[in-house]
Amino acid sequence: MARAGLPASHDANFHAFRHQTPDAPCHRFVLLAQPVLGLRSREVELHELLLRVPDDDGELCGPEAFLAVAERCDLVEAIDRWVLRRALALLRSPAGAGLCLAVNVSARSIGPAVIDLLEQEIAAADGEPPQ
Repeated sequence: MARAGLPASHDANFHAFRHQTPDAPCHRFVLLAQPVLGLRSREVELHELLLRVPDDDGELCGPEAFLAVAERCDLVEAIDRWVLRRALALLRSPAGAGLCLAVNVSARSIGPAVIDLLEQEIAAADGEPPQ
């Protein structure tokens, strides 16, 4: 794992995609894309997106630092939507060309609403699904 606070350019195992947005509650979140190697090929087959939030010292904290509070405040689905929108935006960007992403969302987010979100995001991108 990359050490928190270390720029992604200094760690071959992680690529940081920082997204600052005025949308509460997600304005401080950071997505990291961790390469996942194939067991046989030993080549990067996909990237798993990992959600992190910086603490007061700038150290990146995992879901254990915020997920329980997000669940109590009914923010988990909003956070999942934020992650999905950023993942789709990344896939549509030049930096995302050819990437295969794995995105973890909560069980509460799985259902018709997430399908609607994905369809809306694709339609908003001129009907072009990410490759």
